Amino acid sequence: MSRAMQALLKARSINPKKAEIRTAYHEAGHAVAYFEYGLDFDYVSIIPEQIDGRKLNGVVRRLSPVHKLPRSPHEVDLYLSRVINALYAGSISASLFADTPVSDASLSNDFGKIKNLCEKRDRWRCNFPDETKGDQYLQERYQETYELIISHARLIDSIARALLLKQKLHYCDVSELYSAWKEQERTPVGLKNS
Repeated sequence: MSRAMQALLKARSINPKKAEIRTAYHEAGHAVAYFEYGLDFDYVSIIPEQIDGRKLNGVVRRLSPVHKLPRSPHEVDLYLSRVINALYAGSISASLFADTPVSDASLSNDFGKIKNLCEKRDRWRCNFPDETKGDQYLQERYQETYELIISHARLIDSIARALLLKQKLHYCDVSELYSAWKEQERTPVGLKNS
């Protein structure tokens, strides 16, 4: 992590509202999943934005063209499975780390996108009942995402804190935080405390 980023994370003191904290952890969860699964994005933000006529509290946006589109049915399935995981990541992250209830609007937005993906891929037969986790396919996606969020908890916390300070992080900022986290994960436990 650059000295500038370290100084920013340490120097500024803020007193965010619970809703801002929830949004930061929600978007940090999405960003970690997008990054970990190799899904392109330009930035993650907790600045409210108007997108397709809807006001959103936070976003992970891709504005640039996708670098590589999946072509074979297997690649499409894998790609969309990862997108579904990334959509689940926000709600899981916010519910685990933000210590505030996740809003119905936040849930319905992500789950609406998941339902839409399932409907487009009817051969998956991922029925989407009222229960938010859905059928076995969706339960598997949810469980994978839950495990990803738990294993990346410190990274999510770093990204959420950086979002609370800067409000918007570009892909390169998330990459920098990811690299610093990866380096810390490789450091033996005894050396981390010295």
